[in-house]
Amino acid sequence: MFYSASTGVNNTGNKQDLAPRDRPYTQRVILEGPRGENVRLTAVFDDGSMVGAIDSVVFHKVAHRLGALKPSSRWLRMANGVRVPSDGVWEGKVTVGGVVGRGAFEIFAGGGSWEVLFGKPLLREFRAVHEYSTDTVAMTVGEMKVVLPNMSERTQRPWVRTR
Repeated sequence: MFYSASTGVNNTGNKQDLAPRDRPYTQRVILEGPRGENVRLTAVFDDGSMVGAIDSVVFHKVAHRLGALKPSSRWLRMANGVRVPSDGVWEGKVTVGGVVGRGAFEIFAGGGSWEVLFGKPLLREFRAVHEYSTDTVAMTVGEMKVVLPNMSERTQRPWVRTR
């Protein structure tokens, strides 16, 4: 995943801000723990990621609500080629924009630039379609279609909030 983290300079030397559609698509997700406790996190939707993932620092802050990890023998290859071992996998109920499904997330040291990666398997599970011209994601549940705007347009900083 590559994106500019700040204001850029165009070819005339003038500063330019990124248009909202040029920011990563983020959305709030709710993970439900084994005792019914909800954990709200911010996910980056990334169809280039072949797994769902939660940053290990974030997970350890909310692990008491989400329960124990299952063992994982996976090694994850980062964009720069570095291989990182998984600390384990969390599986459970996931809600996005009112759409409910099941998800599996590898837990690993992601470096703090995201809380959750909503990768290709989860996007498939939720039947998510990213409309790049409007930077929205549509999810279809039965005959109901939910269209969610990019949260990056409202906030730049992800946060952890538990209930």
